[in-house]
Amino acid sequence: MAGRPTLSSLVSGEVVLLADREGSLERLVGAIGELERQGLPARHALIGGLAVMARLARRHRPTGDIDAVYAEGEVDVVQLLVERGADRQREGVVLPEGLKLDLIAVGDFDPADVPDDARPRAFVLSHRWALDTADSVTLAVARSSGDVVLRVRAPVASAAALVATKLQSALWRSEIRRHKRAGDIYDLYRLLDAHDAGGDVAAALAVSPQDLGALARELARRLLVDEAERSARWLRADGGPEMQGIGAADLRAVGEPLVRRLATGR
Repeated sequence: MAGRPTLSSLVSGEVVLLADREGSLERLVGAIGELERQGLPARHALIGGLAVMARLARRHRPTGDIDAVYAEGEVDVVQLLVERGADRQREGVVLPEGLKLDLIAVGDFDPADVPDDARPRAFVLSHRWALDTADSVTLAVARSSGDVVLRVRAPVASAAALVATKLQSALWRSEIRRHKRAGDIYDLYRLLDAHDAGGDVAAALAVSPQDLGALARELARRLLVDEAERSARWLRADGGPEMQGIGAADLRAVGEPLVRRLATGR
């Protein structure tokens, strides 16, 4: 089609994701674009599978929903979306396009009020950090022909913050959502392989708020090192074809350097 942008005419700094045959990625990114055009009256950031794709600059596994954090304030974002036609769900909304948007509200808090128990503490700190480290990313969805069919700009959590959120969710998924832990572990493996070869993720986690770095170290030790065999079994049992070749040795290859760097600073 005349005038349609191609891969050779992409804007510098864009993240290019190749569309799948079913069109699911195009629908997801299109829904995000519509949300951004309508405007959300709160600071927000993408987390979850699509955010990982943005940080990897590749469509590495299927994902069928959108996950985001937003700054809790005077406006009830969920209610606003319901008023715009979305259906309220237990953990967010289903958008008019039929896509699920999981929303996590994060607010300002006194450090003394953060729970002492590791599970809620890691949840609160990692999701707040995901919001605070987000920056704007342009996602371009391209067909195999090279035609760019969609271009959307949205805030995305940093790679290190995504690692922190994935560590706690992979280990502590609720029973009803435990099938999603394979995707969490695979995301962790890909993020660390892509972004921590030189220690960048560890360096960011080392200066993350409060004791999030120490929490991440212990979660990574358990999930990717000490219990790597179990994590690999989860990948084989619940993961897609792209996850079947990842074994315990692969998980330790990315987990051990992260744990060592967070423990020693080098």
